[in-house]
Amino acid sequence: MMKTVAGLHSFRGYDVVATLIVVLTLVANMVAFKMIEIGPFTLRLGVVIATTTFVLGDILVEVYGFARARRVIWLTTLSLAVMFLVFKGAVAVPGATEWKNAEEFNAVFSRDAVTMAVTLFVICGGHFINALIMVKMKLMLDGKSFWLRALTSSFVAAGFTLIVFYTFANIPGMAREDVVPAIVSAWFVRVMYEAVLLPITSAIVTMLKKIENADVFDTETNLNPFRFSLVKPAAIFKQLQQQE
Repeated sequence: MMKTVAGLHSFRGYDVVATLIVVLTLVANMVAFKMIEIGPFTLRLGVVIATTTFVLGDILVEVYGFARARRVIWLTTLSLAVMFLVFKGAVAVPGATEWKNAEEFNAVFSRDAVTMAVTLFVICGGHFINALIMVKMKLMLDGKSFWLRALTSSFVAAGFTLIVFYTFANIPGMAREDVVPAIVSAWFVRVMYEAVLLPITSAIVTMLKKIENADVFDTETNLNPFRFSLVKPAAIFKQLQQQE
């Protein structure tokens, strides 16, 4: 396996992981408010699906590096914003006179502006926190202890997303006194969910590294979330020269 600095390297599995993250994020926000029971915990279905996207985020940044993860995070945020705008438009457009399901439709797809803004913020911010912790710890530990890096990043990112979302979003049917128990239970479930999946996650990471014949270390990557290029122009020119 090749220890790789992030750059102009072609990857076969990157698009698959990226697509899964985008699609599951959209799905999580479509079914977000359905309540389910997991053992003694009652929580929203969106929490479980969203946690899966963070597991995929661990795989993404571990195998393909921060620069490519950054592109997926912004693509996910943009896709979610477009979906919310479509929801708003669909609710605002008057239904046909003979259509009798307007109330049910609006109940499912209505989102207030505050909740949409908070959701976009926590999705984007949470994934960046997760990715940055993974990258920094990978460099500190020289790529060892994937389990520790995955659990640490998930613990911090889950705390950020849940505290901000449940504090500022307008959640239908949730009383203020239920906010703290909801945060604690969802936080616990998210971390335990990731811990249970760790053997599978680790196996996928190992498999992808073998398939791609690479292990990306972000030693020269600009970790600014608002930078969009994979490598510096000078590095691109240098690699192109080497290929000639």
